[in-house]
Amino acid sequence: MKEKYKEFCAHTEGVNIFMQPWFLDAVCSAGEWNVCMDIAKNGEVNGVLVYYMVKKWGFTTAQMPFQTAYMGLWIKEYPSQKLHQKTSHERNTLKSLIAQLPSFAYFSQSFSPQFSYWQPFQWAGFQHQLKVTHIVEGLDKPTELFNNFKENTQKKIKKAAKNVVVEKNDDSKIVYDIYSQIQNRYGRRMSYSLSFLENLDRKLKKNKAGQLYLARSVDDGAVHAALYIIWDKTTAYYWLGGSDERYRNSGALSLLIWEILKEMGSKGIKQFDFTGSSAENLETFFTSFGAKKVAYLHLNRINNRFLSLFYTFKKAVIG
Repeated sequence: MKEKYKEFCAHTEGVNIFMQPWFLDAVCSAGEWNVCMDIAKNGEVNGVLVYYMVKKWGFTTAQMPFQTAYMGLWIKEYPSQKLHQKTSHERNTLKSLIAQLPSFAYFSQSFSPQFSYWQPFQWAGFQHQLKVTHIVEGLDKPTELFNNFKENTQKKIKKAAKNVVVEKNDDSKIVYDIYSQIQNRYGRRMSYSLSFLENLDRKLKKNKAGQLYLARSVDDGAVHAALYIIWDKTTAYYWLGGSDERYRNSGALSLLIWEILKEMGSKGIKQFDFTGSSAENLETFFTSFGAKKVAYLHLNRINNRFLSLFYTFKKAVIG
């Protein structure tokens, strides 16, 4: 099925970067990704569902790979269909895809904001949760875009432009170190190695789908902020990065995002996705760029009694 899926991706518009076989090959290194496909009698693909299977505590689980905002679900659209026909088509396609899923003890995956029809999953025993990402639109109109920023963000950008310069860079260790620093700030460990990121960086460069941007001091060349951005034909994604702890108040990250938004717009990319966060301070930061809140779906299902008790206990104790 993988080979058929690779052929499908090569000839189909609208398949986002997280569903691309080369991306999945890189991020699913600890397990194996696979795909369910609903194919009509005439050979047309009605829909696909990509999943990542990995062993955890001896159980087979379907979960999110590292550095992957959304796992894959694609359903063919027919613009001429009436609403009831569209719903019927989506319902039948989803039922077919769900029925093809292999046996698993635990399923936990997020889907892109384009997908909102969760009922067929609910009927199959899945639980759903709505999460929120923040998306900036209108990248092709930079003047209007900047005018829609929060005034304080505009001031930060203008101030930072006097002290730092934005540049492209190919050393993924820089952004890895800054992101590690951010994780340590919140008492978390990095969940993957530098070599994992370097391999993914090579795949992104080969497919012309990613770039590391830095904001450096004009005085001493110190890196104030680093962002690795990835993109597909319609959307750019805030993928990895942040500010160095020592320069969090320099405004460099705001300037970096502004310069990236302009460049993405010049590429013909329509929107910028901050790829979600439930933290209040990050929502405040994201919305200061005129980003709108957009819901996306997370689905889970537990098919093992031990895991069900474990996650119930974890939710009750930790939240």
